[in-house]
Amino acid sequence: MESGKEECSCEHATKEECSDEQHTTNGEEPLSTREILGWMELSCWTTVALAPFLYWVNGPAVSTDQFVVRTILVTVAVVGGIVLRGVRWHTGAE
Repeated sequence: MESGKEECSCEHATKEECSDEQHTTNGEEPLSTREILGWMELSCWTTVALAPFLYWVNGPAVSTDQFVVRTILVTVAVVGGIVLRGVRWHTGAE
């Protein structure tokens, strides 16, 4: 190794020849937009699916604030799931 130059783990000889965009953590490929949209949609539908269970565990809302927060959370999850499904369907990212 030449003095002052560090070796790179990719196909380039030195880090000076590499850019940060070419490197990913632990040699993994970065997530594509399709994958990110899929995970976001999954989290929305998981929130919707778990809402009845959480209502059963926690019981009815004891204050107006708690009711509003629960309602907003479920509404945002449903709307987010529908919108993300539409975006994925429209862009063909199945």
